[in-house]
Amino acid sequence: MGIAAFILAAALVLSLLLALTFQRVISEPLLHLIDLIKKVSASNNYSLRARVNREDEIGLLLIG
Repeated sequence: MGIAAFILAAALVLSLLLALTFQRVISEPLLHLIDLIKKVSASNNYSLRARVNREDEIGLLLIG
């Protein structure tokens, strides 16, 4: 029973670390885009551009 509990706890910790990492990878560019949208709205400066450093679906979203 002790080994099963250890494996379960280790799997739980590993899944939590993976979830936090994936959340940051996905959320960071979207939060940057939201911040940029707020800046454009506040300043009416339409020359501001999002920095794109990804080649996936989120990168396509940032390109427009």
